[in-house]
Amino acid sequence: MGAWGTGLFSSDLACDVRDEYRELLSGKVSDEEAETRIIAEYAEIEEDDVPEFWIAFAMTQFKVGRLSSEVRERAARFMANGSDLVRWEDFGPRTVDRRRAVLKRVAEQIAGEQSARRTIRREWRYETDLEAGDVLEYMSESGRVALFRVVAVREEYGRSPLLQRLDFAGDMSPSLSEIEALPNRSHSAQSRYRYAATSVVKYRKRDLDWCDVGFRRLGRTAVRADDERFVLCWELQWDQLSVDLEAVLTGAASGDEFARR
Repeated sequence: MGAWGTGLFSSDLACDVRDEYRELLSGKVSDEEAETRIIAEYAEIEEDDVPEFWIAFAMTQFKVGRLSSEVRERAARFMANGSDLVRWEDFGPRTVDRRRAVLKRVAEQIAGEQSARRTIRREWRYETDLEAGDVLEYMSESGRVALFRVVAVREEYGRSPLLQRLDFAGDMSPSLSEIEALPNRSHSAQSRYRYAATSVVKYRKRDLDWCDVGFRRLGRTAVRADDERFVLCWELQWDQLSVDLEAVLTGAASGDEFARR
């Protein structure tokens, strides 16, 4: 059921509800509209998930001073009738008791005076300046080149590029027309080279970007038919990618199929 503990926010569902609601508030959506959107978004969840949704939503609203009477009443009803505990019965009576204790604390909290209304500020998000089709070149100190193409930009909590490595081996930058003809480098589950399909991110504003670690933008290519079949294999930061590429392209990362060419 996507849970790693009996805590209220120890499940994917509860965390998603909390994060999405706070995201709406930080985007200057009104309290009423944010509540309406969340309820609508989760209207079709599995019946077994309904109690957890309302309880998690109630506590989320309570903590930011926006608990509405409707959400409070629904959450209180599900905690009172024990319907949230049913899913925990397979894990034994001790687990059920721990979950019951969690719900008891939640019920006591939301029945009381809620927190003062808090302003939710939008956290810093990575907004890449790369676009789909852009081609990046990385040239190692040894002069060997690796090429990556942006197959898409993931717009989830910011904008992060999704890179596909192109099947290229050489020490001279190809022309854009030559790049257009290069196939994607196929990914092997057995390969130690993990960047055939990579999401590259910045977690903090001060983290290095692609232009800070030796990548160069060569131009923009057309959309490819297989872009939608991109398989994401890894997520890392730009400086991590450049360091590992340097090792691979200079042959320091033994066992990699590219290093053996």
